Amino acid sequence: MQVFSKAAVFDFDGTLVDSMPTWSEKMLRLLRLQGIEPPKGIVTKIATLGDEGTLDYFEKSFPLVWSREQMKKQMDEYALPRYANEIPLKEGAKEYLQGLKKAGVAVYLLTASPHKMFEPALKRLGVFSLFDKAWSSDDFALPKSNPQIYLNLSETIGVLPSEIAFFDDNIGAIESAKKAGLKTVAVYDKTGEEHVKRMKETADFYAYSLKDLL
Repeated sequence: MQVFSKAAVFDFDGTLVDSMPTWSEKMLRLLRLQGIEPPKGIVTKIATLGDEGTLDYFEKSFPLVWSREQMKKQMDEYALPRYANEIPLKEGAKEYLQGLKKAGVAVYLLTASPHKMFEPALKRLGVFSLFDKAWSSDDFALPKSNPQIYLNLSETIGVLPSEIAFFDDNIGAIESAKKAGLKTVAVYDKTGEEHVKRMKETADFYAYSLKDLL
């Protein structure tokens, strides 16, 4: 089994769970329902921003009709039941997390999704207890596109950046973690197909599936 460091930090959407279609639709339908066609490539741009950051971006970039509270309500109505009841783990995720724990690796979660989305899903899927600690980027008040969030994370868990392996399916997050000095493991997700070449060139290691790391 591949063990990259003494601490492992995992993204959630698209890395551990097959949720990117749900996550993307949660965001993009906000625009469509207001008569705005989402531009090409927007998912990659907003994937590291979190809910609040995405709403900030939408408010600055598009002629919205709804209030922020209306958009939050729409997001929750669409996504919460799907996260709580439907989205599956990606192949090999549970086994790999269990293997890291058996190997004595500290395992953490850092995601742009809020706690109300990821906690019910991980508990239903039987893996929440495998994490030493799980954070939303909201907890650090920084997006995952900012290298400072990884430095703050490193300080919080008391491990040097170079001793942390960071797993993510988003090129922006991988690039930012790399700048912060973390080891980076890029994980394939079909929603990021266009960035596979760049991910391979950027990350320290590329995995088409967490099953491949067992």
